[in-house]
Amino acid sequence: MVFYINAYNLLVIKSVVDAYPMSSPQAVGGDKKKHRVAGELYTLNQFENSVLREKFDDSRVHFALVCAAKRCPPLSKEAFTPARLDSQLNQFTRRVLNDRIFVQVGAEKRVAHLSQIFQWYQKDFIQTQNTVIDFIDRFREEKIPADFS
Repeated sequence: MVFYINAYNLLVIKSVVDAYPMSSPQAVGGDKKKHRVAGELYTLNQFENSVLREKFDDSRVHFALVCAAKRCPPLSKEAFTPARLDSQLNQFTRRVLNDRIFVQVGAEKRVAHLSQIFQWYQKDFIQTQNTVIDFIDRFREEKIPADFS
């Protein structure tokens, strides 16, 4: 898993550098350009979905992957390592889920605004929890009240 997370992030960085200058990260072509990884050819989207999500089945991976857009998780300052993978995934998930870019809680209106990642990959987050909010609250410092919409 470590190899594939690091490979994915490096491929995104390489794709951005290769496409520079560009108007947006969409110019990287996540569903067009193929990359060779461990002898197989994948687009970035295939790599994320067929390898990282399907093979490893760990929803925390969403917070370790970089897509190069403003509203994506930030790039780690260090590579993921086998000895620290679990703690690194927890650390990144905590950092992202406590960031207002991904989760905004409005107490006055009793509402939580979530990143679209939770809609796109909802089934990933409810595998180990009853709801997306249950998953988020595992990692948030300030829990989202159950009666919020």
